[in-house]
Amino acid sequence: KNLDHPYLLLFWTHVTACGIGTILSFKAPITLMIVVACSGLLWPISAMFNLPIWDIHNTPGKGSWWMTFVKWLIVDIAAGQPVLYLRAFRTSNNVVRYLGIWIYIVLGMNIVWTMLYVVDGWIRAINCAVGGFLTLSLVVNCIALTMHNKPLLEMRKGTPYGRATPFAWLLCYTFWNAMFVVDYSPGMTLQDILFWAMMYIFQFLDEEPMTVEYYFAYARPIQLAVYIATGCWSGIIPYFAQTPSLAMCLPLPVNDHPYFLFLCQANLLLSIYCTIRACMACIRGPPQMPQQRRLTMVPPDRRSTIQQRPAGSVELSVSGFCPTTC
Repeated sequence: KNLDHPYLLLFWTHVTACGIGTILSFKAPITLMIVVACSGLLWPISAMFNLPIWDIHNTPGKGSWWMTFVKWLIVDIAAGQPVLYLRAFRTSNNVVRYLGIWIYIVLGMNIVWTMLYVVDGWIRAINCAVGGFLTLSLVVNCIALTMHNKPLLEMRKGTPYGRATPFAWLLCYTFWNAMFVVDYSPGMTLQDILFWAMMYIFQFLDEEPMTVEYYFAYARPIQLAVYIATGCWSGIIPYFAQTPSLAMCLPLPVNDHPYFLFLCQANLLLSIYCTIRACMACIRGPPQMPQQRRLTMVPPDRRSTIQQRPAGSVELSVSGFCPTTC
């Protein structure tokens, strides 16, 4: 009976907004900068007309209302605008360098911000500890890159690539974020799916694609900025705001379920592993920035051909590349 819940339309609204944001971030980043900045008008409008954003707990002036506004400032202004600026305008290496430092500071602030919420129960406590290790490993990764003269952020053909968040860190971050938001609303985990989708789209559109983790520094601020703007503006639409939330209709006992406790414990181990790897990077140096090619990106006249070789062996050759014998 809850399948026709209004949030179903809200989820599709988020997906559509993310898709539009992905296109604008590539084709019209200045337009997206303006849209994201204007989304902040919601809070003056809410204050002037005494409009709650979603529910009575977020009426103007209350703590949750201010916390949401601070979240918007951190994500949409402090993180989203700088990465879009890098995409929209040609900048010097020094500007890229300082904005790279700033973006990772904001990422750390975005994790620390969640620790201001009430921690009750073992699952929230463990997830909070994961956030602490994520922040620590992020800081150590940035230090390792700086020690070995590697930029935190690098621009190639107008695309920012971030170096300070390895793949294992992203996996840990994704589950940590999902466990933080699922307690408030299971549907909020959609944001984690969307930023992975955006990273893979950026990788697919890249002429010289890197491994997917290098797109996080660009994709996550944009995706979350669009997600927050869409979600908050939806909170003053009666069709959504006056409907009982899914947390009320279909409560999910996250903090009382042993499976979620197990997952948080496993993620805690992963966060410790990420921190150890970050410390090792300080000594050995961070890995090189890889380039990941796909066969479909090779022009048709340069694609591989199979040639028969004596004694049943097969030769795989690509024009312009060294042949490999199997």
